[in-house]
Amino acid sequence: MPFIDSLDIANRAVQILGGEQISSPTEDSTRQVELTFAYDKLRRPELRRNTWRFSIRNCILRPILAYQPASATTPAQNPVMILQPPQWSTTETYTPGAIVQDLNSIYWVSTADENLNNIPGGNNELWEAYYGPLTVEPFTSTISYYAGELVYVQAPGGSASAPPMYQIYMSLTNNNSDTPQTATAWNATTTFYDGQIVSYSGSYWQSLLPLNLNNTPTQAPEPWDITTTYSSTNTVMATDGFVYEATSASSNIGFNPANGLNPTYWTNTGALGAWTASPNLWPSDIQWAPIIGCTMKLPVIPYALGQGPTTGGQVYGRYVYRLPANFLRRVNPDPKRGQVSILGAPTGYMEDDWMIEGQFLTTMNPGPIGLRFAGDIIKVRDMDDLFCEGLASRLAYETCEKITGSTDKQKLAMQNYSMAMADARRVNSIELSAEEPPVDDYISTRL
Repeated sequence: MPFIDSLDIANRAVQILGGEQISSPTEDSTRQVELTFAYDKLRRPELRRNTWRFSIRNCILRPILAYQPASATTPAQNPVMILQPPQWSTTETYTPGAIVQDLNSIYWVSTADENLNNIPGGNNELWEAYYGPLTVEPFTSTISYYAGELVYVQAPGGSASAPPMYQIYMSLTNNNSDTPQTATAWNATTTFYDGQIVSYSGSYWQSLLPLNLNNTPTQAPEPWDITTTYSSTNTVMATDGFVYEATSASSNIGFNPANGLNPTYWTNTGALGAWTASPNLWPSDIQWAPIIGCTMKLPVIPYALGQGPTTGGQVYGRYVYRLPANFLRRVNPDPKRGQVSILGAPTGYMEDDWMIEGQFLTTMNPGPIGLRFAGDIIKVRDMDDLFCEGLASRLAYETCEKITGSTDKQKLAMQNYSMAMADARRVNSIELSAEEPPVDDYISTRL
């Protein structure tokens, strides 16, 4: 069985030290306390130490620009804002695309409907760490957006007497110039996908199927619940996506209707539970996903970072970009391409002027820029086995004296660590940059 969670890694560390396995995360023992304390303190440095392929992410960034008032030739431009995800709540039901932060300020994005009381970062597939941008652009119809970019638009309901409300949207495709808050009209010949929103008969509807073709939007019944007792004519949406009607009121509890498993109690109506109109949905184009629950704030840059060009196109400062969520380190944008040209070969990779300063990246490039980076990977299921083996060996090395009362096994733990890192490089789990050719003095003196 592969490494499943942090307890697996901790127990591998204990095994390297020749100790007894930890029975549960709440065990009251020295090995549990020491390994729990050290786990994240060592996991993040190990992710930063090498470019692990499983940790590589890509993100499109645009510069932070302040409010630009209208002029004789250009309209006013709203400022770029900073995303403010809410704290995860046990009582909130999350939809796909909802972004939250946990108590450690780690950002997570929901991957499922009806996501209620599932802790982000737990051993489930309902949450993924969010590695997208933290800046939210004012939507501009003249820009084509990349997948993952965030924009905000004024939501319905704003008026001259009331402050406007804004809705955040995430682009789902590249080259996206659709208007986010204009819902696509349903039609029978278009295939819609899970989570997409359409307009039909005066309401907004969200698709519940991965491939939704020629299903007229109607409100789906509640999902079947194993703890509910059903009466005749009650309808439910089963786990196979079809609507079933109860045919018997005799102890109809716990009988799963899906796929005709209990025909005595349920009849398949033949209708698919394809759409829902609840909760109240924001109008949304199918190329955009509304990000519900998040707020925004003005960016605060507490020291003198440049803000880009002034009038006349002359650059006095550098453009400022907010680094993406869960960013750990920048990695080589083109690892297969070196920086030194071989005579007669194409030119090498050109150095850029990017500088990482705190939570920001600064450059003379006005953007947008594509950032390739290593993310803070938290879910063990997403980690390479050799990384887990190396992390376990490092944990064993650092906690050996506390757990065993001896330093004799530290040498073995370090040998295991070195072997895991060497194996990872050999099988290409760790990304290595292109090898530069040696400089030829004869050629150099004649260039």
